[in-house]
Amino acid sequence: MCLIRALDCDYSVTPARLQADPSIECWSASNMQHGRMVMASFAGLAIYLPQATLLPSGTYKETMRNKKIDVLYVPL
Repeated sequence: MCLIRALDCDYSVTPARLQADPSIECWSASNMQHGRMVMASFAGLAIYLPQATLLPSGTYKETMRNKKIDVLYVPL
């Protein structure tokens, strides 16, 4: 959730401020702190999302060896 919050700006104030930290101005050319936060959040999401979807595939269903059990699901 914190990775998504780095992208959420409050445009009801002028200049636009980051929702998670109002001291950071959104997309300011003079202060690229928000740009660095966005790049870090994209990098974190790029690592987390493929692992969250691909790693559970080899956990239970594919490694179960007992043929008498007919319950095939991948646990959370």
